[in-house]
Amino acid sequence: MRCCCSTPASRCGTARRCCSAAASRRWSASTRLTTSSARTPAACSSRTSPSRPRARPTARRSAICSRGQNPHALVVLSAGALFDTRDHEYTPTRGTFTELTVRASPGVQQGLRYAAFSLNSAWYKSFIGEYLSFAIRGVADVIAGDAPFYELTRFGALMPRDGPGGGWSLRGVPRQRYAGKIKLLQNLEIRSMFWKFTIKNNHFAVGAVAFLDAARIWADFGRTELGGVSVDGGSFKLGTGGGLRVRWGETFLVRFDGAYSPTDKTQGFYVDVGHVF
Repeated sequence: MRCCCSTPASRCGTARRCCSAAASRRWSASTRLTTSSARTPAACSSRTSPSRPRARPTARRSAICSRGQNPHALVVLSAGALFDTRDHEYTPTRGTFTELTVRASPGVQQGLRYAAFSLNSAWYKSFIGEYLSFAIRGVADVIAGDAPFYELTRFGALMPRDGPGGGWSLRGVPRQRYAGKIKLLQNLEIRSMFWKFTIKNNHFAVGAVAFLDAARIWADFGRTELGGVSVDGGSFKLGTGGGLRVRWGETFLVRFDGAYSPTDKTQGFYVDVGHVF
């Protein structure tokens, strides 16, 4: 039956009902297509509808979003060297700690072959014993090759951490918000353990910390665009705040940190065991 929605009503008859049904079918098909494509972010989706020709993804987009999305096996080999002159492993006030590591995968499945190099160095300076000390850390992490997407939100090998973002790297910024092959991270802390007391032969100490965290991330070694917009723009991301430290004995320390990011306009509260660095 020919559809004639553009013809006068006197000449259409049942054909108008044909048009209405056809339009309804087209609307229903469009709704199903939109629902299916919304499951994955447009920038990272590698799926296309059977009725739509497959778009050719850019190499940069594929490098950022596609690798490691499907179930796969991954073998990672790690090695490193440590240089440690800290006066205390858990609550240092003097000395340095430097870690140089490499992690690599030979690519068991999906061609996930990559190598990553990380330099982590922390320095500690005491002004008045434990009552007032200063700590600073710098991290550089570089990934070469075809790493899975989740590796882009981590750094380090012997003691890997998520970041930048989260309570162990960039406080105030949500965990795994930023991902990339090149990461720079810096943490500054002013520490003070100002109250010590004993309960039934158990030694406790309470202190406070003020901190400033900063990080810079690059998606890849070259310019990276998603939808024609560069994702490498901007500057350092910042997080700042303060918190309490409660130490029981010599090795167990609990931290309570509240942080705000003036660059991302987000905040976070963290409860964990041990200093960030």
